[in-house]
Amino acid sequence: MPAARREVLPLMVALGMLTFGGERYRRVDRPPLAQEVLRLPGDVVRSLKAVQAVQQFTGFAADLVSVASWGGGEQTVAELAARTLAGEYDVQGALEYAERRKLLRVDRHPDGRISLTAGS
Repeated sequence: MPAARREVLPLMVALGMLTFGGERYRRVDRPPLAQEVLRLPGDVVRSLKAVQAVQQFTGFAADLVSVASWGGGEQTVAELAARTLAGEYDVQGALEYAERRKLLRVDRHPDGRISLTAGS
């Protein structure tokens, strides 16, 4: 814990939240997650991951449910990413989250296409 304000910025650099280029501090594009910086017990890491998934994917998963409800048909993750203006990695994460929460059923076909069905 910093004892003075002047120690806060170097701490944030050490935690990977800021960078320092010699003259000014800048924020990083993607700050590391707590479990990437700290040694935490397994149950705390699992809890953090669950909270982070809710924060990251809840809204996007709802969008994917809307796509499924509007008859999204068969499509690839790349097509779904283009349709939702998101990256493929984010689409895949949101699909996995929506499946775990039973918001969507995702049928994966051998040709790489997927079919979405809104959950109950």
